[in-house]
Amino acid sequence: MSEKTSPQEEKYSSYELEVLAIIEDLKKFRNYLIGSKFRIVTDCSAFQRTMNKTQLTPKIARWALFLEDFNYEIVHRPVPQLMQTEVVKNIYSKGHFGINKTVNVEKRRNYNKKRKKAHNYKIGDFVVNTVWDWPQAATKIPRPYEVIKVKSKDRYVVKKVGQHESPNITSTAAEHMKMWGRIT
Repeated sequence: MSEKTSPQEEKYSSYELEVLAIIEDLKKFRNYLIGSKFRIVTDCSAFQRTMNKTQLTPKIARWALFLEDFNYEIVHRPVPQLMQTEVVKNIYSKGHFGINKTVNVEKRRNYNKKRKKAHNYKIGDFVVNTVWDWPQAATKIPRPYEVIKVKSKDRYVVKKVGQHESPNITSTAAEHMKMWGRIT
């Protein structure tokens, strides 16, 4: 867990900040950790030694009292060992950091290649628009409409033609419409 320190916390030593981070995490996950044994893995050897001291500052003493509610074991791992066993292992097990971003970029790029060119409709064109069948709303039914406004990105405002149960005026995309012959 990571968060910005308050102005008062900025004055803490690195040891106190390390302990504060542990305390805040334990507060957040208290409901899940009470009654179960767990390990606190840290690169701060002073934390392990302090918990065995008899004389503590009031702040550290409060934190030590809070920690007594839990069944935990403190495991000290020096930074190089901690990095090798935890961080590096996780990088390879989780895979490429930017894989989701890369996949999304490729999907976006290839989507337009597969998509057929949308028909450019004009105001006054009669089209068949697929709309949900009301009140059942189980299937889409083609209904006749007239284009009354051309929007950007192949979007149109269409008006109902004839007597059928559908919206009088609706906005739709060109991919949901087909050209219908002119009514004379």
